[in-house]
Amino acid sequence: MKEEMKEKGYKQGYEVEEMEVPADLSDDAKAAFEEGYQEGLKKRQEEVTQEGFDAAFKKETYELPDTYDEGSKQEDWFKKGFESNTEAAPLREEAFQQGKAGKKMTIPEEWAENEAAAAMFERHYVKGKEERAERNRLLIMGGIAAAAVVVVVVWVLVRREK
Repeated sequence: MKEEMKEKGYKQGYEVEEMEVPADLSDDAKAAFEEGYQEGLKKRQEEVTQEGFDAAFKKETYELPDTYDEGSKQEDWFKKGFESNTEAAPLREEAFQQGKAGKKMTIPEEWAENEAAAAMFERHYVKGKEERAERNRLLIMGGIAAAAVVVVVVWVLVRREK
């Protein structure tokens, strides 16, 4: 009976519902229910906080997912996770600079296993590569234009001397 009550409490806590301990339980069963509730609530808090942390790799600004209501515990947990991610911005910049410099993409080892971080790293690496390609294209076009101007100036000068 205690295990069954602990499971019911866990489910209620995990669903982030208000704790409603059945009144007709023995003190031991009530304690088991409350323990399960707290464990379920803690587990859900950890998951939502991690979800917020990972969201910082996907979005550069905070945005509450539609799955959570404003003012809810889940919003608080999600936001806490998002704001606790101080690694996303420097990692984005590192990826961008690697791409812009034309270096081989190298995700820092501690983030390689985190799918959200790895995907963000790759996106920003590609943005850096694209910027490098655009810069190179502009440099080549500028070089061609400068060479054309030199050819025209030399041609004009040679024609004047004749």
